Amino acid sequence: MPFKKLIDQYEAHLNKMLKCPPRKGSNYNVLTKAAGYFARQLSTEEKTFFLDLAQKYKSGEAQLDSPLSILKEWIIRFNELYLKMQTFLEPFPEKLSTFKGLSDSDERNYWK
Repeated sequence: MPFKKLIDQYEAHLNKMLKCPPRKGSNYNVLTKAAGYFARQLSTEEKTFFLDLAQKYKSGEAQLDSPLSILKEWIIRFNELYLKMQTFLEPFPEKLSTFKGLSDSDERNYWK
């Protein structure tokens, strides 16, 4: 296939994909399926905490990075190789998601 045609097809598919951002319900399903890999290794309290947090994400009360962080910790703790390879766990390059907090001089003292 000519390179130009390949690039045109890639661009068309990429544009189609980017038109529809992932839905919270779809992300919630992925979170719960991934958590299922650890069902036998976790306490009832750990599972309940995670599922409650995933539900809060689905309802808009929490950000996606909260349940993702817990999943990443379990993946490392239990060395789950299949889940380590999943791009869902790293949706953005680290350089794009780096938080630059306020410097000491930028902080306000609200206690005055």
